[in-house]
Amino acid sequence: MDIRALFAPTASSFVDLVTALPSPAEDPALWASPALGVWDLRALVGHTNRALVTPRSDRRRRRQHRRRRQHR
Repeated sequence: MDIRALFAPTASSFVDLVTALPSPAEDPALWASPALGVWDLRALVGHTNRALVTPRSDRRRRRQHRRRRQHR
């Protein structure tokens, strides 16, 4: 199983799921409700979003680091 092949459809499913929820302004109680362990829904969505964004920013940082080292 190639994890990279699963990343995009998994991320897309997460976005679809969160998009289907009412906004925090529409239903603040939902976003404050328990979701996973000590996390409420807002924290769970935020942490999951960060996990989806991090690989891209890490790749960008590695590329920039390699470029800097090549120009020395």
